[in-house]
Amino acid sequence: CRDKAAGTVGYQRHWEVGARARAHLAALTGLPAADHALVGSASEAISRVVTAIDWQAGDNVVVADKEYASGRFAFLRLAGLGVEPRVVTTHDWRIDPDALLDACDARTRLVYVSQVTSLTGQRFDVGYLGEALARRGIVFLVDASHALGVVPVDATAADFTVTACYKFLLSTHMGVLAWNRERQPAFEPLTVGWASGLDAPDGQSYTLHEDASRAHAGNPNHLDIYLLEHSLRYLLGFGVESISAHVLELSDYLHEGLIGLDMP
Repeated sequence: CRDKAAGTVGYQRHWEVGARARAHLAALTGLPAADHALVGSASEAISRVVTAIDWQAGDNVVVADKEYASGRFAFLRLAGLGVEPRVVTTHDWRIDPDALLDACDARTRLVYVSQVTSLTGQRFDVGYLGEALARRGIVFLVDASHALGVVPVDATAADFTVTACYKFLLSTHMGVLAWNRERQPAFEPLTVGWASGLDAPDGQSYTLHEDASRAHAGNPNHLDIYLLEHSLRYLLGFGVESISAHVLELSDYLHEGLIGLDMP
């Protein structure tokens, strides 16, 4: 509130807090700070990636049937463009990563996976999938909404990583889009605005920013970012490795208890 009341000087501080938040995110993802866009939600981040791909009739996209709706719906919608959504069936509530790879062919443009699934807590080896998809030139989109802040996340293993912030990042319902520029240098979302780039002198064209801020159509929600920056500092004070060890110990305890109750 103090910064908001300070006029232009306070407005500049909004962006400084945003820069600190992106630096904290870089410490969690392994990507440069500038390659993180602060958007409205994880679903919005997914849509930015979807609109940046030049889809052609006959292309396909691969997703599991037990994946979170934000990803599934975004890709099911592409059927209207002649793009085939290949929805891989889950067996015994477990998504088989090799089944996802087997569903890919020469026309597969993208595979979407949650590092930790919202439905069962299944945890994927994104490095294994990332290497296999990179060899085939397929975009790998990882949703880290149930992973970032509680288990290690290596965003260098994917082309794009998205996350919600109201779960283990202990913040609000904003989202983050992490863009791996080394792996996917071309990223030009269709949804743009004044914050996405620079206007030409004649007003007839524009140039997208070099970093992930090209995914910002307008002002991000600065209040959300203040809260996110604070919670990220709090989490980094413990360290994700320490948090992960604690949580995995608790989950093992819970799992053993369920087995003891003869629950499948």
